[in-house]
Amino acid sequence: MNDEVKPEIKIAGLPIQRASAKAHRISLLLWGDAGTGKTSLACTAPGRKLLLNFDVDGDSSIAHRDDVDVIDFSSVGCGITEKFKSSNPLGLKTVL
Repeated sequence: MNDEVKPEIKIAGLPIQRASAKAHRISLLLWGDAGTGKTSLACTAPGRKLLLNFDVDGDSSIAHRDDVDVIDFSSVGCGITEKFKSSNPLGLKTVL
């Protein structure tokens, strides 16, 4: 591999970059019964993670990790979080 620094090439004013140099982002929604390992699975992804937590105990399995930040909606009293506490909040069971 050649470590020589090459001059930046631009097309339409935007630099050409190696795909491996770009930051990769994963956005996903994991839904399932409590205790099935959703949070643990999500935290196996590389890099820093931000979890939106709707379950009172939802982040207990990852409390020891320093690569995870949590926004805790579990105690917020608004209609949006109450909807997500139901067993089928988005109607996914009828689609799946």
